Amino acid sequence: MLLLALLTFTGSSPPSAVARPPQGTTGHSGCTVLYAADEGGAYGGNNEDERNPLTWIWFVPGEDGAYGSAFVGYDDLVVQGGMNEEGLFFDALGVREVEVPGRPGKPESTGQSFVADVMGRCDSVDCVLERLDAISMPGTWNGQYLFGDRFGSSAIIEPLTVIRGTGRFQVATNFFQSEVPVADRRDERYLAATRLLDEATAFSVDEVRSVLEATRQNGTVNTVYSTIYELGARVVHLHYFGDFDHERTFDVRSELARSVHGYEIAQLFPPNEGADQVAAPIRARVAAVLAADATAGETDPAALEMLTGTYEIAPGIPLFIESEGGVLRARQPLTPWVDLAPASATEFVRVSSDGEGIVHEQLLRFQLAEGRATRIEITVDGGTSMVAVRSEASSPGLPLAAVAAGLLAAALAGAVALTRARRRHDSDSPDRARSSSRPSVARGHE
Repeated sequence: MLLLALLTFTGSSPPSAVARPPQGTTGHSGCTVLYAADEGGAYGGNNEDERNPLTWIWFVPGEDGAYGSAFVGYDDLVVQGGMNEEGLFFDALGVREVEVPGRPGKPESTGQSFVADVMGRCDSVDCVLERLDAISMPGTWNGQYLFGDRFGSSAIIEPLTVIRGTGRFQVATNFFQSEVPVADRRDERYLAATRLLDEATAFSVDEVRSVLEATRQNGTVNTVYSTIYELGARVVHLHYFGDFDHERTFDVRSELARSVHGYEIAQLFPPNEGADQVAAPIRARVAAVLAADATAGETDPAALEMLTGTYEIAPGIPLFIESEGGVLRARQPLTPWVDLAPASATEFVRVSSDGEGIVHEQLLRFQLAEGRATRIEITVDGGTSMVAVRSEASSPGLPLAAVAAGLLAAALAGAVALTRARRRHDSDSPDRARSSSRPSVARGHE
């Protein structure tokens, strides 16, 4: 969510939000991520399997030479995966917890700063692994990544090992391939995806779609969205809640030509009864918490202006606050703007749900001095708190590269998923483009 992820920077945290079984089977919580490349092009794909269909896609332009990216995630908008404007894609998958030791002599980083850095600066998997080799990310991991590029290269980054792709394709689900020999692998989604890709005579969007459709989940855990990335064309194909008959496509470079923006995925598709049934109780819990906390009603626009500005949790970790149309809203790097609901003239609330559908609340309490806010006390779920201090040097246009560098310089331990945020649904919906009936171990982190 918008602020909760910042709190994890000071502790040990995973690159994926939810731990999974060592070798999942269809019907269990988990995701399927794939990369495929041949003479016809390079493609990435992901089935996001979870309990929460409140999902989003958003676009964050790059500045100062950094690349912009399209990201996907849940209602709290922690980045789960995405593709940058140079055709580098990744997705994170949950696995069992692993303790990752530090690497003496290497600057410590977090999962957030690592992903921010490589998505802003890399166009290839070689670049990703070079930058990974230059840092240390100690802490408790419960996730792994699959990265792929438009040049035909891919790699799975496990907590302790990197597995380079060696053939036409690479598939990752929710177990460590470094620990399970090929002959012993039993994950049904992994087996189905590898079989279909191996049988394919040529790769295409339709071929990747057929693999995702064959590995989708339906039950307690559902495939809440599916993404297909045309890495050469920089196009994202999006499906919602296992519905492969309807699709939305996004030209990433065109979307990035606009300012930062995002869409709730459900609003881009026809009504989906299954998704609506699962989402209804989550939406009700979010609404109930928000109604209990945010009771102030309308807020004076002039008073809101005293609160606007850039604040820092730590050097290089900004929080941007602005007022638009009488509504106070906030964002962090790599996220769109999220509206804050007033609880008083100086207190504002953000309520959202994570991938599991668990509802979280955050209270921002502004402290005033000489006619403007100078600090924000941030409390999450009524417990953990932190302070953000107004910064005169930063601005909402702070380049992604500077943010990544600042995060690295802060030397904060752990490996976390990217910061999440939420904003109101953008009224400019994209046009509908279509409607139709982790190999050898290269090196480790030791």
